[in-house]
Amino acid sequence: MSGGERKKNELLHLFILEPNFIILDEPTNHLDIYTKETLEEALKDYNGTLLFVSHDRYFINKLANKILYINDNRIIEYNGNYNYFIEHKNH
Repeated sequence: MSGGERKKNELLHLFILEPNFIILDEPTNHLDIYTKETLEEALKDYNGTLLFVSHDRYFINKLANKILYINDNRIIEYNGNYNYFIEHKNH
């Protein structure tokens, strides 16, 4: 299986289990656009807690409602999506 196929299989298995807490590390890596959009929709409908790390700004903007910014051994919490974080980061 390709990287994308393995990722799809893992995500499908995850949603079948119906956990109340999901941790994802770069969940959109190796996914085609259709699968990314499907994942975004599934995660928007997810009722549990979702913690993810991503460099995909579009994905972060669509799903995040809280950003934890780690810098100089400090964690700063921003209540909003990626755009909110960028607007308020240096204030």
